Amino acid sequence: MPSLLAKICFVLSLLLCANNTWAAQCEHVFTNHWGSGFQAEIRITNTGTTPITDWTVTWSYSDSTNVNNVWNGISSGTNPVTATPPPDSFDSIAPGATWTMGLTANGAGAGVSVSGDVCDTDSPNPVTFQLAKTWANGIAGDAITATTSGLATNATVSSTSTGSNTETGVGVSVSVGDVFTLSAETFTSGSATDYTASDWVCDDNANSVIAAGSSYTVSPADAGNTVTCTIENAYVDPTGSGSSELACVQVITNNWGSGFNGEIQITNTSNIAITNWSTTWSYSDGTSVSNVWNGIGSGSNPISATPPNYFSTLAPGATWSVGFTANGQGAIDTISCSTVLADTVELTLIKVVNNSVGSATANDWTLNATLAGNSVLNGTSGVTSSSLAAGEYQLSEYGGPSAYQLVSIVCDAGALDTATNTLTLSGGDVATCTFTNRDIVSDLAVSKSVNNTTPNVGDVLSFTLHVSNAGPDPASNVQIDDILPAGFAFVAGSMTGGDSQNQTAPNLAWIINNLGVGASNAVSLQYQATVQPP
Repeated sequence: MPSLLAKICFVLSLLLCANNTWAAQCEHVFTNHWGSGFQAEIRITNTGTTPITDWTVTWSYSDSTNVNNVWNGISSGTNPVTATPPPDSFDSIAPGATWTMGLTANGAGAGVSVSGDVCDTDSPNPVTFQLAKTWANGIAGDAITATTSGLATNATVSSTSTGSNTETGVGVSVSVGDVFTLSAETFTSGSATDYTASDWVCDDNANSVIAAGSSYTVSPADAGNTVTCTIENAYVDPTGSGSSELACVQVITNNWGSGFNGEIQITNTSNIAITNWSTTWSYSDGTSVSNVWNGIGSGSNPISATPPNYFSTLAPGATWSVGFTANGQGAIDTISCSTVLADTVELTLIKVVNNSVGSATANDWTLNATLAGNSVLNGTSGVTSSSLAAGEYQLSEYGGPSAYQLVSIVCDAGALDTATNTLTLSGGDVATCTFTNRDIVSDLAVSKSVNNTTPNVGDVLSFTLHVSNAGPDPASNVQIDDILPAGFAFVAGSMTGGDSQNQTAPNLAWIINNLGVGASNAVSLQYQATVQPP
């Protein structure tokens, strides 16, 4: 409770307390949003050197938002709203400490402004905005830059591929309502034609997807938060051979006048292991090949070769040499090599977690892909394999906190049946599947009423607790506690409502197993008590 000195200061501040100055940072922070409203906090942080023993804080919105409930403060008004300390629980705010008031409101909460007699300035509740780049099977050494435009200080990201990696740029401070452009990326090394680029995918409250070159507007729902927008490049073989890129060259290893020994050296210039290949070459001077090894050859000019039966894979950067003997001088006319789409596929599983109030991380879940009833890919975010068989994969996850739900699985290759989470991959497919989870958020409200507000001694009163959930998610295992006030005697066995009760007075409790969203799912809890003589 505010001290006597605080009350005197409140009345006679100009005369008696001019030297008792308090300083605080006053913030409005959104903690949850649903379609028609939101939950937020007013945070008063003492930035001074003396305890704050009294305060008045006012906040407002530029739109038609109306505040309908405030706790940890005594409030008046709906927009603007003015609040003072609750006399039954507030004592003071020590230097460096924070007092938090909670609130719920109907509306979008646009244009928030906070001020007060202890507040240093209005709280802008800035958003930290940053860009990120993800490479999916990129060519090592390729690099890009990307930036926003339209801000005083623009966010940028510079990223160099190491294969499959993500890099995040330095965040910049933006304000609610700011509008700026998310540019297309610029390649500083390598070529954009080697990749397919996604839109900018943002982890803001709306999970926005913004086309490169389009504008982005900072939402009130993200005030005080960090928003990251990510663009992904997936490697595409420029030769059109499916999943990999090859380079091939003839090297003469021995020459004896009328003939020579040579090699066709096939190099994997991509970052993906090759499981099959073919090469064809010809001569312009009548050279004729008579023998081939390290490959299955056919023809003498032109000549074709495919892998021998002991060939397994050609790793990124590795070279396979097909040897041969030939009669002639070996004047090359044409030479080519390409991959042959085999029945193998590459699959990577990624986890993304969107937290509203929770703190789970991607590695809290285990991701799994099952083929023909057998788990063939299993692990935390980033687990991958480049030597899986083509077929139908059942995608699933397990582990992780219970208060989260799987929102979506999105795959950038193959055919995904979202009803069953079954992914069909054909030979040569390279797929990355992203599992997105969010925390389950419920907004509960409890009100209490009595059937007689002017009872006499001996009267039996009926108390009702009304419990509702504004969502956006159903709530489970809800416990409602009510302590019977002094001067009342509990009527044994009178508790009703909920799925179970603890009828041990004075600490009464109900358990609601499941509480749905909206007024139609609200629950009423009752008990009776007799008024006792004083």
